[in-house]
Amino acid sequence: MNKARDSITSNINRLMSRFRGDLFKQAKSKSTVGLILATRFDKGYSHSFGPLGLGYLAASVRKELKNVNIVMKESLDEIIAAKPGLIGISAQSENYSIAVNYAKTIKSALNIPVVIGGIHISMLPESLDDNFDVAVIGEGESTFVELIQSYIDNNGLNIDSLMNIPGLLFKMDGVLHMTPSKEVVKNLDLLPRPIYEELPFYRKSTVACIVTSRGCPYHCTFCISEKFSKRYRHLSAEVVSNDIEELVTRNGIKHIVFYDDLLIADKKRLLSLIVNLREKNILGKVSFSCAVRANLVNNEICHLLKELNVIDLGMGIESFSDKILRYYNKTGVTGEINQRALDLLHNAGITVNPSFIFAAPIETKEDMLITLRKIYSNFRDGKLGSPTWATLIPYPGTKIWDYAVERGTVSNDMDWNNYGATQSTMYLCEEVSLSEFNQLMDEWVTKFTLLLKNYPDKGGHFVVRNEAELYEKIKYLFPILNKRGTKELGDDLILQEGKRNNLS
Repeated sequence: MNKARDSITSNINRLMSRFRGDLFKQAKSKSTVGLILATRFDKGYSHSFGPLGLGYLAASVRKELKNVNIVMKESLDEIIAAKPGLIGISAQSENYSIAVNYAKTIKSALNIPVVIGGIHISMLPESLDDNFDVAVIGEGESTFVELIQSYIDNNGLNIDSLMNIPGLLFKMDGVLHMTPSKEVVKNLDLLPRPIYEELPFYRKSTVACIVTSRGCPYHCTFCISEKFSKRYRHLSAEVVSNDIEELVTRNGIKHIVFYDDLLIADKKRLLSLIVNLREKNILGKVSFSCAVRANLVNNEICHLLKELNVIDLGMGIESFSDKILRYYNKTGVTGEINQRALDLLHNAGITVNPSFIFAAPIETKEDMLITLRKIYSNFRDGKLGSPTWATLIPYPGTKIWDYAVERGTVSNDMDWNNYGATQSTMYLCEEVSLSEFNQLMDEWVTKFTLLLKNYPDKGGHFVVRNEAELYEKIKYLFPILNKRGTKELGDDLILQEGKRNNLS
């Protein structure tokens, strides 16, 4: 009798122990939140550093929810292996289809809630896929914290609770429901500093990036920055200088990239930053990269950038055609002002890596040639570092998106993989055919390549680095240019190379 009773007691104890263990595992799972960036690994990660947006989310959760464990991973397999109770995915439009596939896989493997956030869903909430349980719209720090707290308190996602959290989007009975918008963070200084070392794609080096502002004070028709951020805000010079001091003295950072849309938007803050870094004895111990806007570049700004030790910068030139600049709503910018900015920065000894956009709907071949000729002459004069160029892309939330919707090029339920092949699927120019545009770009890219053949470090994306590919381009361009009546700038480079290779 005693043996039987002892056996029953032992079995009950084992079951209770297992039950308590299962409860512990469930509690541990629910208190673990995963974060991942939707990434096209086949095309390579397009950023030089880890995604700081996830770093801000992780820091906010850790500050407000001490018992929540945040894990951030690069690959989907890694995030699933961590067995979190909820996973948040951040995605741009280019990678939204990747995010959808991530969600499907997560649901199949773990059957847990999946949250989507980032600029794509914020700009186009109508595109919410059924594989996502909820979306965070806009700046997500406080919204994501409230969402996780609700998830823990209700032992899962509770619709009634979600209704009371601003900045959320979800489907109920197949109908989209959006809670009231969340106010933007007015004082960025109050946000906890983002987590760096745990970020996906973070690699320890002597180079780091920081974001010291949100948004942009301008309203270009192709840009989503000011739409997403709603208004321009920035960290104080004191906070920025403290962050830089820590990166330099504690982490041994030698070069810092400002990921701000426009570092020089507030000249007073730039001056204060320089003063603060000088007082900390940091000035001159670290170099910087940043972004500027042509209409704000003058001798004083060049002097301040040199004093800060900015060695190179990006500048959205977009075009040298005044007509196209007006179409893009590049307020205060003309082709002449773009050139003046290049000249001033070159004279100051600061390398300029400009970006250009081609194929606006109203852009003619002559508009394109105005820009291409200017690129050529600036290359020739050593005023360009590594330019980048792209055809105009219709991002959700922009006026260009609205135009593309009217034209039928894009829609709320389109194939988001089209963003990976924008020239063939999203070519918007109505004045120059795609085949004519491709031939034009082949011609000028070949000219840039030949012009800079002896200076490969200046090549950027315009240089054809493969000699065999370069020869093939010269081979098919040579007879076209040879028959052309009026010679164009740079034609002689291709013609000379063609004759040298006995193509005549």
